Amino acid sequence: MDKAYDWDTPPSATGAPARLTVATCQIPVIHDIAANAESIAGLIRQAAEAGADVAHFPECAISGYGPASWPDWQVYPWTVLESAIDRVRQAARDSGIWVVAGTVRRGDTPSRPTNAIIVIDRQGRIAGQYDKQRCSVNDLRAFDPGSAPLTVDIDGVSCGFLICLDWAFPELWQEYAGRGTDIPFLRQR
Repeated sequence: MDKAYDWDTPPSATGAPARLTVATCQIPVIHDIAANAESIAGLIRQAAEAGADVAHFPECAISGYGPASWPDWQVYPWTVLESAIDRVRQAARDSGIWVVAGTVRRGDTPSRPTNAIIVIDRQGRIAGQYDKQRCSVNDLRAFDPGSAPLTVDIDGVSCGFLICLDWAFPELWQEYAGRGTDIPFLRQR
């Protein structure tokens, strides 16, 4: 039977895996990007040792919420962030699990990034990026909103992604339901 999950059908009836083990990981999100990456790498290792398929981290976990001069991104250390993302990718590869982690991402507007999620596969490759679509008035001082959903297949399970305020907009959930998404990942602070 090649049927997608739905609310009334157990995974075993769909031919999909019976479960996807997700470790929901929490760290203190700080301005020290390298320290965030090291905390994340340690929890990735622990999640893998505990048998998780996915380690799931909060909004802006890698990057912090922005520069001390927030909402001004002119002095943000983008090269430090790139190194931190590489560190998290290496940890995913070394541990052999998927990682879903919040970060900021340079957007289409040079002065304003997006509040994003990166999805990293077991080989440490970036399998997808999602940009928060529904930003608060305060968010809009610093971030550009995203405009599209993201669906990634993780070990046969179709996964969608939302950040913070996105949860309050039914049309975002409906978009994922229409795509046959099995699990929506949602993270806040």
